[in-house]
Amino acid sequence: MSRGIKFAKDGKTIASTNPDDYNFWTAYPPLNFLEKKSTTVTAKPSVKSGTKVVSHSYGFSPVVFVEVQKQGGTKYLLPAQEFDYIACDFGLYQVLQFGYSVFDSKVEVYWTADCALMGSSYGVLYDQVFNIYLYFYLWELGKTFPFS
Repeated sequence: MSRGIKFAKDGKTIASTNPDDYNFWTAYPPLNFLEKKSTTVTAKPSVKSGTKVVSHSYGFSPVVFVEVQKQGGTKYLLPAQEFDYIACDFGLYQVLQFGYSVFDSKVEVYWTADCALMGSSYGVLYDQVFNIYLYFYLWELGKTFPFS
Protein backbone atom coordinates (compact mmCIF):
# COMPACT_ATOMS: atom_id res chain seq x y z
CA MET A 1 0.00 0.00 0.00
CA SER A 2 1.48 3.36 -0.92
CA ARG A 3 -1.25 5.68 0.34
CA GLY A 4 -2.00 7.19 3.71
CA ILE A 5 -0.23 9.60 6.01
CA LYS A 6 3.52 8.95 5.96
CA PHE A 7 6.52 10.45 7.74
CA ALA A 8 9.73 9.15 6.17
CA LYS A 9 12.95 8.82 8.16
CA ASP A 10 15.80 11.22 7.40
CA GLY A 11 17.47 10.25 4.13
CA LYS A 12 14.54 8.06 2.98
CA THR A 13 12.08 8.80 0.20
CA ILE A 14 8.32 9.00 0.57
CA ALA A 15 8.02 6.67 -2.44
CA SER A 16 9.51 3.75 -0.50
CA THR A 17 7.32 0.69 0.10
CA ASN A 18 9.47 -0.53 3.02
CA PRO A 19 7.87 0.24 6.42
CA ASP A 20 11.35 0.39 7.98
CA ASP A 21 11.93 3.64 6.01
CA TYR A 22 9.20 5.47 7.96
CA ASN A 23 8.71 6.88 11.45
CA PHE A 24 4.96 6.76 10.92
CA TRP A 25 2.67 5.37 8.20
CA THR A 26 -1.07 4.88 8.62
CA ALA A 27 -0.90 1.67 6.56
CA TYR A 28 0.83 -0.01 9.52
CA PRO A 29 -0.20 0.07 13.16
CA PRO A 30 2.45 2.07 15.02
CA LEU A 31 1.81 0.65 18.49
CA ASN A 32 1.29 -3.08 18.84
CA PHE A 33 -0.01 -4.13 22.25
CA LEU A 34 2.18 -6.80 23.85
CA GLU A 35 0.71 -7.35 27.31
CA LYS A 36 -0.60 -5.86 30.53
CA LYS A 37 1.05 -6.55 33.89
CA SER A 38 0.12 -5.40 37.35
CA THR A 39 1.67 -5.20 40.78
CA THR A 40 1.08 -3.36 44.04
CA VAL A 41 3.05 -1.20 46.40
CA THR A 42 2.13 -0.63 50.02
CA ALA A 43 2.95 2.56 51.88
CA LYS A 44 3.27 1.76 55.59
CA PRO A 45 4.10 3.89 58.60
CA SER A 46 7.57 2.30 58.51
CA VAL A 47 7.97 2.06 54.69
CA LYS A 48 7.30 5.28 52.81
CA SER A 49 9.29 4.85 49.60
CA GLY A 50 10.72 2.17 47.37
CA THR A 51 11.20 0.70 43.92
CA LYS A 52 9.16 -2.11 42.43
CA VAL A 53 10.76 -4.04 39.54
CA VAL A 54 8.54 -5.60 36.86
CA SER A 55 10.50 -7.89 34.53
CA HIS A 56 9.85 -8.59 30.85
CA SER A 57 11.60 -10.81 28.31
CA TYR A 58 11.31 -8.84 25.06
CA GLY A 59 15.04 -8.15 24.66
CA PHE A 60 14.39 -4.48 23.87
CA SER A 61 12.98 -1.44 25.67
CA PRO A 62 9.25 -1.42 24.88
CA VAL A 63 6.94 1.57 24.99
CA VAL A 64 5.28 1.41 28.42
CA PHE A 65 2.32 3.30 29.82
CA VAL A 66 1.79 3.11 33.58
CA GLU A 67 -1.36 3.76 35.61
CA VAL A 68 -1.45 4.10 39.40
CA GLN A 69 -4.55 3.66 41.53
CA LYS A 70 -4.91 3.90 45.27
CA GLN A 71 -7.15 0.95 46.14
CA GLY A 72 -10.69 2.22 45.95
CA GLY A 73 -9.59 5.41 44.20
CA THR A 74 -9.14 6.84 40.73
CA LYS A 75 -6.63 5.56 38.16
CA TYR A 76 -4.00 8.05 37.01
CA LEU A 77 -1.80 7.70 33.93
CA LEU A 78 1.81 8.63 34.75
CA PRO A 79 3.15 11.21 34.86
CA ALA A 80 0.33 12.68 36.91
CA GLN A 81 0.21 15.86 38.92
CA GLU A 82 -2.02 14.62 41.72
CA PHE A 83 -3.22 11.36 43.20
CA ASP A 84 -5.88 10.44 45.70
CA TYR A 85 -4.81 11.65 49.13
CA ILE A 86 -2.79 9.58 51.54
CA ALA A 87 -3.81 9.44 55.18
CA CYS A 88 -1.14 10.98 57.40
CA ASP A 89 -0.64 10.36 61.10
CA PHE A 90 -0.84 14.10 61.71
CA GLY A 91 -2.63 16.83 59.74
CA LEU A 92 0.33 17.37 57.45
CA TYR A 93 1.40 18.08 53.89
CA GLN A 94 1.08 14.91 51.79
CA VAL A 95 3.83 13.89 49.40
CA LEU A 96 2.72 11.22 46.94
CA GLN A 97 4.93 10.65 43.90
CA PHE A 98 5.32 7.86 41.37
CA GLY A 99 7.68 7.53 38.43
CA TYR A 100 9.14 4.82 36.25
CA SER A 101 12.07 3.92 34.01
CA VAL A 102 12.05 1.40 31.15
CA PHE A 103 14.98 -0.92 30.43
CA ASP A 104 15.71 -3.85 28.07
CA SER A 105 14.59 -6.46 30.60
CA LYS A 106 12.58 -4.59 33.23
CA VAL A 107 10.55 -1.57 34.28
CA GLU A 108 11.37 0.09 37.58
CA VAL A 109 8.46 1.86 39.28
CA TYR A 110 9.68 4.14 42.06
CA TRP A 111 7.46 5.78 44.62
CA THR A 112 7.31 8.00 47.68
CA ALA A 113 4.36 8.30 50.04
CA ASP A 114 5.27 10.61 52.89
CA CYS A 115 3.92 13.28 55.19
CA ALA A 116 5.87 16.36 56.15
CA LEU A 117 5.52 19.49 58.27
CA MET A 118 8.14 22.25 58.28
CA GLY A 119 11.11 19.96 57.62
CA SER A 120 9.92 17.13 59.86
CA SER A 121 8.92 13.79 58.40
CA TYR A 122 6.05 11.65 59.62
CA GLY A 123 4.68 8.32 58.50
CA VAL A 124 1.43 7.47 56.84
CA LEU A 125 -1.39 6.67 59.23
CA TYR A 126 -1.93 3.04 58.19
CA ASP A 127 -1.00 0.63 55.38
CA GLN A 128 -2.18 2.08 52.06
CA VAL A 129 -2.06 -0.03 48.91
CA PHE A 130 -1.54 1.28 45.39
CA ASN A 131 -2.27 -0.81 42.28
CA ILE A 132 0.23 -0.36 39.45
CA TYR A 133 -0.85 -1.28 35.90
CA LEU A 134 1.80 -1.51 33.15
CA TYR A 135 0.84 -1.65 29.46
CA PHE A 136 3.63 -2.87 27.16
CA TYR A 137 3.72 -1.90 23.46
CA LEU A 138 6.03 -2.47 20.50
CA TRP A 139 6.78 0.57 18.34
CA GLU A 140 7.98 -0.77 15.02
CA LEU A 141 5.92 -0.31 11.87
CA GLY A 142 4.68 -3.51 10.32
CA LYS A 143 6.13 -5.73 13.08
CA THR A 144 4.44 -7.89 15.68
CA PHE A 145 5.98 -9.77 18.59
CA PRO A 146 7.26 -12.45 18.70
CA PHE A 147 9.20 -11.79 15.52
CA SER A 148 9.10 -14.43 12.81
